[in-house]
Amino acid sequence: MKKIAGILVTAFMYNICFGQAQNPVPQAQNQQTTKVQTKQVEKKEVKAEKKEHHKEAKKEAKVKLEKFVGIVDSVDVANSTIKVKNINKKDDVKTFVLGSDVKIKNNGKEGKIDEIKPESHIIIKYEGKIEEAKVKEINVKLKKEKKETKKEHKVEKKEPKPQKIETPKTN
Repeated sequence: MKKIAGILVTAFMYNICFGQAQNPVPQAQNQQTTKVQTKQVEKKEVKAEKKEHHKEAKKEAKVKLEKFVGIVDSVDVANSTIKVKNINKKDDVKTFVLGSDVKIKNNGKEGKIDEIKPESHIIIKYEGKIEEAKVKEINVKLKKEKKETKKEHKVEKKEPKPQKIETPKTN
């Protein structure tokens, strides 16, 4: 009997050490962990796909805007058009059609098309070719105001500063 008990204990220990025992609990745990792992892998793949899609959408959204710098020749509020003289080429006059989604800034503040005055300095940012420009943003600065402020600064600099008059001290 002692020999039989010793053999059984040895066989049991052998199965435990080398994993040949048929124990359903660890297999169930293994199945659960593999399910969790596959879900995690699927989530990572979905996240990677979303990131890729987001990057592509950003690239499409980041269309390079071109600039046209010039001086306003005329403004037609009824037709939403602006004629602008190119600042580099005085003979070059372009007409831009404005859509409803155009952002207009007049001296750094939000503005409207009817606030744009002729002879104002203007920067137009647009998409596409200049002939078929889709205007996105307009920055307007009044040319006259800049000159007036420069003159004011020059006048302030030229004004003499009051001099201190020193009186001689008597002992």
